Amino acid sequence: MAGTIPEQIGNLKNLEFLALGDNHLIGPIPPSIFNISTLSSVSFESNQLSGSLSLNTRLRLPNLERLYLGNNQLGGPFPMSISNASQLTLLDISLNYFSGSIPDSLGNLRNLERLNLNVNNLTSSRMSFLSSLTNCRGLEILDFSDNLLISGKLSGLIGNLSDSLQQFSASSCNIKGSIPSEFGNLSRLIGIKLDDNELTGMIPTTIGGLKELQSLSLGDNKLEGPIPSQLCHLNKLGFLNLTNNKLSEPIPTCLGNVVSLRQLLLSSNMFSSSIPSTLTGLGDLLILNLSSNSLIGPLPIDIGKWKVVTSMDFSNNQFSGEIPIGVVDLSDLTYFSLSNNRITGSIPDSFGDLLSLESLDLSRNILSGEIPKSLEKLGFLKYFNVSFNRLQGEIPDGGPFRNYSIESFKGNEALCGAAKLHVPSCKTKPQRNSKARTKLITYVALPIVSTILVVALIIIIFRKDSMIQTRTLATFGYMAPEYGLEGIVSTKGDVYSFGILTMETIMRKKPTDEMFSEEMSLRSLVKETLPLMLNQVGDTNLLSTTGRKHLAANKCALSVLQVALECSVEMPNERPAMKKVVTKLKKIKVNLLSDIGTV
Repeated sequence: MAGTIPEQIGNLKNLEFLALGDNHLIGPIPPSIFNISTLSSVSFESNQLSGSLSLNTRLRLPNLERLYLGNNQLGGPFPMSISNASQLTLLDISLNYFSGSIPDSLGNLRNLERLNLNVNNLTSSRMSFLSSLTNCRGLEILDFSDNLLISGKLSGLIGNLSDSLQQFSASSCNIKGSIPSEFGNLSRLIGIKLDDNELTGMIPTTIGGLKELQSLSLGDNKLEGPIPSQLCHLNKLGFLNLTNNKLSEPIPTCLGNVVSLRQLLLSSNMFSSSIPSTLTGLGDLLILNLSSNSLIGPLPIDIGKWKVVTSMDFSNNQFSGEIPIGVVDLSDLTYFSLSNNRITGSIPDSFGDLLSLESLDLSRNILSGEIPKSLEKLGFLKYFNVSFNRLQGEIPDGGPFRNYSIESFKGNEALCGAAKLHVPSCKTKPQRNSKARTKLITYVALPIVSTILVVALIIIIFRKDSMIQTRTLATFGYMAPEYGLEGIVSTKGDVYSFGILTMETIMRKKPTDEMFSEEMSLRSLVKETLPLMLNQVGDTNLLSTTGRKHLAANKCALSVLQVALECSVEMPNERPAMKKVVTKLKKIKVNLLSDIGTV
């Protein structure tokens, strides 16, 4: 419905219900409507009505119970005569341009249950209207938020408001002073909204006695001191906003007991110490913001317990350590920021599995390694920033990376990529060759250390080569044949397992892969392909170098595979001792370093 409201509606002398909300009505509300004494409910909300509400000061509206005027463009002074509607239970004039003082005569509306005055230009120098509302013993909802001309302090008379009060909203009203402890008297409160004021002092501990409280919003004030432990008793609390205050001391560990929490917003305070390990017990948490504090230490190792979280902001703290691998379990995560901390290590390749990510900020840390190409799979990633780290290698150019500018990558001197990013070209790709060489050396060097430890452990457990009868059955593919057939354990069985694991490392195939059966095993594949060009079946990343280094890599891999074949022969007495295996691997390592020119 569009157009204006016809004046003739005022002629309907027996009209009881008038519902014209959620339309496209414009112009003023005809004053004649309020001459209909039979009216019980009037609804004009969510239109584009304008002008002032001219009510006759002698008007009593004896039967009016509900008046909805919210979300219009009405202005002018507060309609004082509305206080004559003694049966009124609901008054909503929110989201308009009403001005003038909120009348103390609202206390005459003793049946009032809901009063919504938010987002207007109303005034009240000492908020005296609040004391008048103590006469409204059935008041459940009180909202006078976003009236910037209101000023003053909240007095202890707050505690004398209706026992039925469920919602108290007074954000953005220039309220000064402390939060009255008398809020604790309002035992049925479900929500308190006092954010964006000038409140000082500490959070009163009495709020911890409001057992029905589900939402507490005190952000953007000047509150000091700790979070009182009494808040941990609010076992129905789902929303806690303490953002942008001067709160300090460690975050209470007992907050982890408030398992009803869905949003925990503690940013821009002075909280210190580390994140309490108990917080990961908040298994239904959706939004967590701890940014801009003085928090230290590593991120929780069991961060994956926040399985349904959609937004996490840890930026602007002093967190250290690596990014926990548990982040990959956060499949619903859309926003993640670790900006401006001391995070080390590499960006996990598993981040490519966070398919819901829309914003990822890892800037201003000490991250190293390459930017994982797996991130190209993140089709919803609109914002990406890894600037000012120690990253190297090629910047991915697929998926969302086509849309990023140099701002996402600057401050990483060893990155290379497309010319549009103003970084060096990757034609020679020195970082990738270096990585391949390091990887190859690691394949040879690590088994030397680990096998020595294995030998020592086996000597202690099995007393060198003594044979022990057991009921242990073989794990298919990895354990020696004699394990499954006879249940015999020996050090030679561990030599066999080492050989299989070495093949798996180089060939990038598991002995349990579907391609293997009774006719074909990982060992038989290696034995048949060993004389051929290894790069046709092996790890292509390992053998991606060229020229002299390519030959060195092939030679080394062939030598290691030959040792693996010797370790995995069927007969235990034909397998070499682990000491000889270590000696052979050391020689292969020395030859590799000589061939690539590092010794």
